[in-house]
Amino acid sequence: MGLAGASSRISQYRCSKALLTVCVLQARKPEFWANSQSLYEVVSDDGLMRPVMTAHKGGLYCGGSAVMVERAMQLEGDDILYVGDHIYTG
Repeated sequence: MGLAGASSRISQYRCSKALLTVCVLQARKPEFWANSQSLYEVVSDDGLMRPVMTAHKGGLYCGGSAVMVERAMQLEGDDILYVGDHIYTG
């Protein structure tokens, strides 16, 4: 499984990695907040992904849910900063 258009998004993530604990692409909000979706780890610069059961600090993921991120990072609700596509609107 691959991530469409991954090269530019992955490059942007690599530049921001020092600022992020974990990065989830294509979180599919509002489902990210309400439902449990499959979680995939992005394992190559061309967007190759593999299914995983939990997130780890420093990882780049696709899908999943807020609950998965909270459990993996041992954080709760307000401890998480969600930066979505709205930052790109002008």
